[in-house]
Amino acid sequence: MIEKFVLGTANFGMKYGIAFKGRVEHGEAMRILERSQEAGIWGVDTAMVYGSAEEVLGEFFERKGKTFRIINKLPHKNYTSKAQIYSTVKESLKKLKVDHIDFLLLHSYKTFKSHPKLVIDALRNLKNEGIIGYYGISVYHPQEFIDFYTFCGEAVAVEFPINVFDRRFTKYLREWKSEGFMLFARSVFLQGLFFLKTFEGNFRKVEHKVKALKKLAEGLGMDLPCLLLSFVASFEELDGIVVGVDGLSQLEMNIRCLRELTKLNLEGFEVDDEDIILPYMWNS
Repeated sequence: MIEKFVLGTANFGMKYGIAFKGRVEHGEAMRILERSQEAGIWGVDTAMVYGSAEEVLGEFFERKGKTFRIINKLPHKNYTSKAQIYSTVKESLKKLKVDHIDFLLLHSYKTFKSHPKLVIDALRNLKNEGIIGYYGISVYHPQEFIDFYTFCGEAVAVEFPINVFDRRFTKYLREWKSEGFMLFARSVFLQGLFFLKTFEGNFRKVEHKVKALKKLAEGLGMDLPCLLLSFVASFEELDGIVVGVDGLSQLEMNIRCLRELTKLNLEGFEVDDEDIILPYMWNS
């Protein structure tokens, strides 16, 4: 499954997550990218709003060449012209020091809903000109992607959350794969929620489930990240699994996990409380 490992880079350019709450130091980020290249990792996932993450990747690509496929995300904005979108993408290419983005996703469903025809026409033009490979969208809810691909009427890419708690998308995977969509899972660790040592506020509702997962992993002689990754990797329809890391040692663990997957029965851990499974609800 290493060939489906997509390295998340949010914390290369900003503080990200609730367990680590930090930003990866520049030298460590370079070591992570070098090791990822050696290991044959599929690609990198970034976004134009992830602080200096694009510049970090650009420095690596300038030295090594474009050694990874790139998933990038167009920031949410009320775009009123195709020229605005083109300008934004050109700036991203400049920072990344590449001339092609493999997958360009809308970072927000709201961007699509504000001016659907303008936005999709611009993305199609970028695809036709060879500036991007696929276009698509990053979503939180299945209906958002259904609305998007119904409008587009062609094979597109989508990134969505899947983890032991959040299984809302799993029932669509076979159908979407048969339609030729590119499917990328994110939020495998739910921004670090599974690694919290203390639980406050709404998170207290799932403290018992997190502790039970840790106990199960210990009983199986597994590291918790391996258990969590094994669950997501069991969905063969996925084209990529986006996983961020806090350092080189965590990267090595994730590589090992994906090379030594274990089939598990993790029934009973699903959570349908959106205050828990949707990070944008955490501070609302």
